[in-house]
Amino acid sequence: QFLHTALLRQKERLQFLRFSPRQEDTVSHRIMEALVQELHHRQTGTESIVRGLLARLLARLSLAYDCLLENQEKAQMHQLIYNEVEAHIRLHHRDVTVQSLTDRFHYSEDFYTRLIRKHCGMTFSELVQKARLEHAASLLLTTRLSVDEILVQIGYESKGFFYRIFHERNGMTPGTYRRSHSRTAAVM
Repeated sequence: QFLHTALLRQKERLQFLRFSPRQEDTVSHRIMEALVQELHHRQTGTESIVRGLLARLLARLSLAYDCLLENQEKAQMHQLIYNEVEAHIRLHHRDVTVQSLTDRFHYSEDFYTRLIRKHCGMTFSELVQKARLEHAASLLLTTRLSVDEILVQIGYESKGFFYRIFHERNGMTPGTYRRSHSRTAAVM
């Protein structure tokens, strides 16, 4: 399952898995030759035979080969995954959970905790909170929505909690933030 998913994703991410045989492997070569022959001749039942050969090849690769990503490739892959995860969090900050990341990207919950901490120095909750507060600040400046309406849009239920964390991040309440920035825009 891992190999199947990884091979499908490699095209999207422009990453490649390196398979190193643990010992001399003629079985995989014979399977690949049969696959090429089947594709070349295209006889009745080719599609089913090709599927079966590919399944055998993937099974063989997973058993007889070490599947590795070099450290540089692994770092690049983790950066790409982090970028996708962060974009997903920004887009779905209202109701994103670690479980929804697991469902979407198919890695373990622990993986996201380590990935986010490594790339931005925050916890998952802190990154979600940052995305929510940035969106709230944007809504304050670009809309006439009330703070209560903004709370609903960004996924908070407690007005007191929102005011406290907004003030901690921006040094002022949402109303003051809106007024001070609208004056700054009017002066420019």
